[in-house]
Amino acid sequence: MKKILFIIVAVVCSLAYAQAQDLRWGARAGMNFSNIRGDGAEGADGLIGYHLGAVVDVPLLESVYFQPGLYLSSKGYKAKYTDSGVNVTATTRLHYFEIPLLFSYRHNLLENLQGFVSVGPTLSIGAFGKYKTDPEDEDEDGGDVFGDEGFKRFDMGFYFGVGVNYSKYTVSLGYDLGLTKAISDSKVKNGAFMISLGYNF
Repeated sequence: MKKILFIIVAVVCSLAYAQAQDLRWGARAGMNFSNIRGDGAEGADGLIGYHLGAVVDVPLLESVYFQPGLYLSSKGYKAKYTDSGVNVTATTRLHYFEIPLLFSYRHNLLENLQGFVSVGPTLSIGAFGKYKTDPEDEDEDGGDVFGDEGFKRFDMGFYFGVGVNYSKYTVSLGYDLGLTKAISDSKVKNGAFMISLGYNF
C-alpha cells in the first residue's frame, strides 16, 4: 500500500512540476468499453464506462515523450444467467485510480496536425465498486466488490494506442490490456477500449 501511495504522490508531483516549469500538461476525458477475458469470463458482456484525469508531457528525445498521468477510470462487465426460471442480468462496475506511464512517439503530418503512437504500463488501484442484479437479489448486499474474495485492489496492464493532436486538442483510441488476475482464485483479467478527448495547456 505504501508503494501505491508513493506512486500516486510521484505522479501528482510530476503534474505540479510540469505546471511550475511551464511544461505541457493536459486534461483528458472519454469513454471506456470494458469487459473481462480469460477462463471464467465466458458469457460476459461489455460495459460502457468513463475515464477522467490529467497527463504531463516530459520530452525525452526528438519526437519522443514520457507521459505519466492520473485518472479516475471505470471498468466492469455484465453477465446474464437464469435463476429459478427468472432471467437475471448482473452488472459489476469497478472504479479505479489509474496511473498510465506511457511513452509517446509523435510525427508532424500537416501544419498544426500531429499523429502519435503511445505505449506503456498502467497501474490501477481499486477505489470503489458495485455489484447489482436486475431483478434485484435481496440476498446480495451490493457492497464494495473489492476484497479478499472479490476483485483485487491492485491491477496492472499495458496500454497501446494511436491518436492525433490538432493545435491544443487531442483525440486518441487505445486498448488497456489487463495483465494480472483481476479476481481472487480466478484467471479472469480486465480489458478496455478507450476513446479519449483532451486539451493541452
